[in-house]
Order: sequence, then structure tokens, then C-alpha cells
Amino acid sequence: MFQHNRFSSRKKSRIIAIEVKSNAERYNSGLAAIRNMYNPYATLIVGRNGMSPEEFLSINPNKLFE
Repeated sequence: MFQHNRFSSRKKSRIIAIEVKSNAERYNSGLAAIRNMYNPYATLIVGRNGMSPEEFLSINPNKLFE
């Protein structure tokens, strides 16, 4: 089963878009749509073809907005 979850986080006027993937699909149509709609400060992919969940969970959330 293919699973995608998309999240966003906001701090002041900066938005971070995050897609969590559980498959090897490379195309991120949902993330592209979020980029077009919200013009986020940063986008992250967690899972295959992105950073590992362990790496993501070790990040200080405040550092994502710097």
C-alpha cells in the first residue's frame, strides 16, 4: 500500500512543507501543489528518496525556520 502524508508548519510568516513517504515513488505531485499554493520557505521529504525519519526527528524544529 502506498502511503503519503503531507504536513505544514508555520512560524510567524514562514511555512515549511513536509511530505512523509512510505514508498519509493519519486514524483511528489502533492508537494508540488503545496509549493505552488503557499510558496513555502522550505520543503522536506521524509522517508524514501529523502531524509530518514530518525534524522528528521533529531532536528530542532526551530532550525527549520532559520
